[in-house]
Amino acid sequence: MFRWTLLLLTLLPWTRFFRRPRQVPRVLFAPFFLVSDRRARRKRRLHEIALASLRSLAIAILVLLWALPKSPSVKTSDVASPRQALKSVLIVDGSDSGPALYPTPIASPGVAEYLDLALDESPIDVETIVSADFASTSLTTLRRYDAIVLADLSAPTDSELDKLTQYVAKDRFVLVWPGPRTSPERWTDVWKKLGFDARTSRRELNKSPNLFASASPFERLFPDADAARLDALPVERAAVTTGSNVGSLLVDSGTGTPTFSRLDSRWYWFAPSPDPNDGALALTPYFVTLVEKVLEYPRHDAVGADKVKTAEFNWRGVLWATLALAVLAELAMASGLVARRS
Repeated sequence: MFRWTLLLLTLLPWTRFFRRPRQVPRVLFAPFFLVSDRRARRKRRLHEIALASLRSLAIAILVLLWALPKSPSVKTSDVASPRQALKSVLIVDGSDSGPALYPTPIASPGVAEYLDLALDESPIDVETIVSADFASTSLTTLRRYDAIVLADLSAPTDSELDKLTQYVAKDRFVLVWPGPRTSPERWTDVWKKLGFDARTSRRELNKSPNLFASASPFERLFPDADAARLDALPVERAAVTTGSNVGSLLVDSGTGTPTFSRLDSRWYWFAPSPDPNDGALALTPYFVTLVEKVLEYPRHDAVGADKVKTAEFNWRGVLWATLALAVLAELAMASGLVARRS
């Protein structure tokens, strides 16, 4: 109904073109052609069409300004302040949670060991436990840590998942860093239990890297991201989580695959593994900074970010500016017509 109303209103300036011309007797008066020739009549007709177009545009803008909703004011309860600096992290070593998925795995330190070594010089207090001990760790003990990193965990059990769900409810987050034992199928079931429209699968990366991709939220946090080429990590494969509830924070430029994802402000997933079976990520000179910034990013992420929509484009300002230009154009046409007549 609104579209039809708008269409009818914009047709108003064109009604003069639908009127039948008056039947005026034609008088053969030769000097008349010196006063009003065919070119002058064509110019007058074009002027009338331009004037009608401007007025239709002005009417359409006014109707749109009337129909557009006012910009909703964001409540302070919807946007929480960023989290405080990360102080303590618990790394759950999942190297005992299942067999390696590769037929002939390369003997190397586990994912948890790489992450622990990367945070060795960090001010963050890091503690590592194996997944068998994690199953018996109480929720009270877990709440002493600001974040939990599930390193190469095949997948949490139902009791562990219930514990993690209660853990993240108190301004904390969980980062999943997969490895050769991470089961994509089991993690897809985990997302379903948590109510996320997400699925995990293994994919090949960097088949044909392109130029540096546009900056992402994570890249803006990373020092000298252009030189580090975070959009082309030196890995061959990754356990990737995608879905309608998954936000991409970092994307591989060669394949368009998300490598760092956010399910909400409490669950994060970094797809490439530092395990040598997947590539040389742990051997890159920026690996230490990468680990630190991956853990730092959720502290810059608002707690209630999932409740707040991204800022929408200010169409109201554009419409007002266009209306002003239309008015100025009509005034200019009117002044030009007066000058020609005088």
